[in-house]
Amino acid sequence: MIRTVQSSNTFDARVALLGLCAVSVLAGCQTQPRIPGAKVQVQPEGRLAAANPSDIAVAPIENLSPTAGVPELELRRAASTFLPRKRYSPLKLENVDGALVGVEPATYRPGTLREDAVLELTVHAWDDSLWDLRRTLTVDIEARLVESAGQGGPALWTGRLSQRFDLTSSLHEGGSAASLIQPACNLILEELLAPLPSRDVAAQSRTAIN
Repeated sequence: MIRTVQSSNTFDARVALLGLCAVSVLAGCQTQPRIPGAKVQVQPEGRLAAANPSDIAVAPIENLSPTAGVPELELRRAASTFLPRKRYSPLKLENVDGALVGVEPATYRPGTLREDAVLELTVHAWDDSLWDLRRTLTVDIEARLVESAGQGGPALWTGRLSQRFDLTSSLHEGGSAASLIQPACNLILEELLAPLPSRDVAAQSRTAIN
């Protein structure tokens, strides 16, 4: 009888030990949740909180990449789509483009549409050599939010992202490579602008010509 009790105790101890090991293994296998925008290099916010801009003009892309075919319009559309998530109001792109000055390259003059700030996007590098084959893009893109009234002054917020995007599992829509470039740009701008602080909706702001 004593032997039976000792054997049962030994068995229970082994079961408990195996349970602890299983829990440890499972805990070790758990991955940390992905933080959107974690790889974005963010400069100090400066006067963003004090300026609290509402109406934003998304300026034409400054393309410094030697690669031809950078989807400039799609990137601007992606920015305009994302900004409302942060409680900003993007001006219509056609209105911004209608106010461009110059020919090559055409530029937007801050304050023309009475916006509060301008979002400037600069593409430093754009590698789409694997896009058709693997839906992969390697980009170096920068966003600067500058106050219209303070043209030439320090940016209200700056973020820069240099990253390889493997979008095979992210793009669920079927279709050609050309039809998927807008969803791809949406994902890239979501990542780039994720650290942008949200606007304080309680503050009053003037209305832009939209």
